[in-house]
Amino acid sequence: MHITCPNCQTRFIVTSNQIGINGRRVKCSKCSHLWYQKLDYNNSTLNDFKDKVNTGTIKTPIKNHYNANVPVILPYIPTKKKYNIFPILWTSFIIFCLVILLIDSFKFLGKYDQLKIEEINLGKSRHIGGMKIFYKLSNESDYLISDPIIKVRVIDTNNQALDEYVSITKLQTKILQNKQYI
Repeated sequence: MHITCPNCQTRFIVTSNQIGINGRRVKCSKCSHLWYQKLDYNNSTLNDFKDKVNTGTIKTPIKNHYNANVPVILPYIPTKKKYNIFPILWTSFIIFCLVILLIDSFKFLGKYDQLKIEEINLGKSRHIGGMKIFYKLSNESDYLISDPIIKVRVIDTNNQALDEYVSITKLQTKILQNKQYI
C-alpha cells in the first residue's frame, strides 16, 4: 500500500497491518507533518491482516507528542558535529599571554605625553631656502623611550603653517630614560 504525505507529496510504502483496520496517525519522515491515514479498502484485502507473523511493523525509536509510532522508515539523520572547544580556548590563552608580555613593546604607538622639547634654535642650512632646527628633547616620564617619532610644524607669526614633517629622532644612547636629554 502506498501513502502520500499531504504536505510535501512524499510517497511511502507501508503494509495494511501498519495502518490497521481503523486507520492511524502517521508522521512524514521528510517534513514531520502529522495526519490521520485511513485504510484504503480498495487496495487491501483480508489476507493482508491474517499473516501478521511474517510482516513486522516498522517502528522507529522516535515518538511524537501523541505517543504514536511513526509507521514509515525515517531517513538517516547524521549526528550533529560536536565542536572541540579546547583548541579555541588554548589559542585564546596563548594570544592573551602574548598580548600581556608584549604590551610594553607597543608603547611607541601611544602619545608621548611626558616628552618635552626645549631650547629651540634656528640655524642656517647649506641648501637654498632651507633651515636647520636644533632642540633639546627631555623625557619626564618613568618609561624608557627609544627613537621617538616627532612631528615638526614650522609656523610664522600669523600662525600659518610654513612646513610640516615627521622626524624619527635617532638616539645615540638607544634609550631615553627619565630626565635624559638629547
